[in-house]
Amino acid sequence: MKKIYKIGIFASLGFFTLGLGLVVAAVALGATWAQFTDTVHEKSPVDGGNVFSCSDVQSLELEFGGSELELTDTDGDEILVERLWDPTHAVKTELDDGTLKISTKSSIRSSIKARIQIPKDHSFDEVRLKLGASAVTAQSLRADELEVDLGAGAFYGAGKIIANESKWQVGMGELTLKSLDCADLEMDCGMGSLSVAMAYPQKYYDCNVSCHAGAVTVGDSEFSMGSHRMEGEEAESEIKITCGMGAADITFAED
Repeated sequence: MKKIYKIGIFASLGFFTLGLGLVVAAVALGATWAQFTDTVHEKSPVDGGNVFSCSDVQSLELEFGGSELELTDTDGDEILVERLWDPTHAVKTELDDGTLKISTKSSIRSSIKARIQIPKDHSFDEVRLKLGASAVTAQSLRADELEVDLGAGAFYGAGKIIANESKWQVGMGELTLKSLDCADLEMDCGMGSLSVAMAYPQKYYDCNVSCHAGAVTVGDSEFSMGSHRMEGEEAESEIKITCGMGAADITFAED
């Protein structure tokens, strides 16, 4: 019997040491005690208490890692940031002098799902999205200046995206835009792919293509290595495309 007690005591000490070691390692990586307690107690998706609302927003800055994000329209007059699943409270949101800043900077990686509801017809002065390996779906988006940096993730624009100037950088990810209304457009595709449908016929665009080992299709024209230029008959807008080893496909609305 004493032998059994001794085995039990040694086993308990072993599990305690292992658990303590894991805690120390996590703290060394930047974890906080609040994150441990949140992870233990939060068993279901977050509720309405985890909604950040704001108005009078002129600009949007978003930095997400490997997360799921939805940009949707709302009939309300406020922007709502919802943490649909965020057990470690990694999503940080603040309104700084008219700029809504949202990030998932966290030392502990976890699956995060969030949704941003934006009032219909709301137009930002500036929107800067740094998305990493995130999966993003946008119902619509309006901005004077729009900049999107997509690493190995996916961005799907289901509705119309409107911008006076926009820059899209795709690393190894996948970009799909069903309707883009932009007068000054720059797209840089590394090893990923982009498929963009412009809102107007091709005659309204001048197009400059710089292609390396990848492939670029503009309307009915296909381009490979080298620099190429296409001029629209009634050009009022300009498209610049740089393609490394990826694939870019640009289509246009019919007359």
